Amino acid sequence: DMPSLIETRSNLEIFSAKLAAERGEDRDFHRIEEAHNDFIKAYEADKPTLEEDHLFHLAIVKASKNTVLQSLITLITPEIIAMNRDFKENMKEMHKKSLIEHKTILTSLLARDSAASVEAMSDHMRQSRDRRLDKKLL
Repeated sequence: DMPSLIETRSNLEIFSAKLAAERGEDRDFHRIEEAHNDFIKAYEADKPTLEEDHLFHLAIVKASKNTVLQSLITLITPEIIAMNRDFKENMKEMHKKSLIEHKTILTSLLARDSAASVEAMSDHMRQSRDRRLDKKLL
């Protein structure tokens, strides 16, 4: 069910951001930044950004250097994509909000600030949940 998927994803993503800030290497941060820039390009071209969004998150978990965490997020990614693909709202506005949230995550990761990365990813997951469920479950 969607609430359980969102709850699980949230915890995995927050932990991956923490570890990425602590363990990530320059090449990892470059990959995350490239994924963010690809999201911007798709957004500005009025193209779907679902793939770029998930590549951003997958780059973060890869930077965590935790293979089990990577496997778990990879395992639930198809369900997350399906959930987002079927989600109906003002996509341009939703993507703009995600873009701003991603920028905050990126900035904290580039600073190698694990506390700020946790806070930024927590906010992004909370906002994402609220956009989809319109209520506070987590």
